[in-house]
Amino acid sequence: MAKPDRKKNPKLATAWDAYGHVIPWEDLIDAKFGRHGYVALAWMEYGMVNYADLSQGYGPNGQDWEMQNDSHDTVELAVWKKAKVVPECDWLDIDVPFRSV
Repeated sequence: MAKPDRKKNPKLATAWDAYGHVIPWEDLIDAKFGRHGYVALAWMEYGMVNYADLSQGYGPNGQDWEMQNDSHDTVELAVWKKAKVVPECDWLDIDVPFRSV
């Protein structure tokens, strides 16, 4: 897992901060980047992993990052670690085991 680095990804960090997410940048635990302007950023929530995904588009300031989904269903850390970004479509492929409610 690679904790997101504000210095390496300043536009992404700025977009995260500007969105006003309740999770501060410093609390993110991992980032999974795609090839074409997609990233899933993860944080711990009640012992599970939650994540948001952003895409990079073209705006007035160049390639701006925009929030796509600001959270998803939580998953176990082991499941998150196996998740991969699908290169053909820049989307996170995450195999969530069935959980009965």
